[in-house]
Amino acid sequence: MILIVSGEEKYLLKNKFLQIRNKFLLKNEMQGLEEFDENSFNLEVFLGGIASTPLLSEERLIVCKNILAKKFSEKEEKIIVSSLEKLPQFCILLFIEEGKLPKNKLAKKIVTLSEKNWNF
Repeated sequence: MILIVSGEEKYLLKNKFLQIRNKFLLKNEMQGLEEFDENSFNLEVFLGGIASTPLLSEERLIVCKNILAKKFSEKEEKIIVSSLEKLPQFCILLFIEEGKLPKNKLAKKIVTLSEKNWNF
């Protein structure tokens, strides 16, 4: 499942993030939670997180903050999109973008793959 939370209202963004995270933590262990931001994002670690089965929980929540505006090569974009198209059922992928969603190809593709998209 892919979820997107974006917008200018930082308070509402944070509240929606906390709501999703807390709902996840009620059913799952903290080990199932992984977070990336624009500085800590590593493609190999991200892809490994998506593919790895949760150990002590039923699901994995992977939070990506302000990743969609990041510059990726065309090859990296294809790898990301391919992985997201085959996203396992146990994986919840949450994209949080402060401000408007970027208009790049990767962001547009992720929006089409997303199950829910909140804009504040």
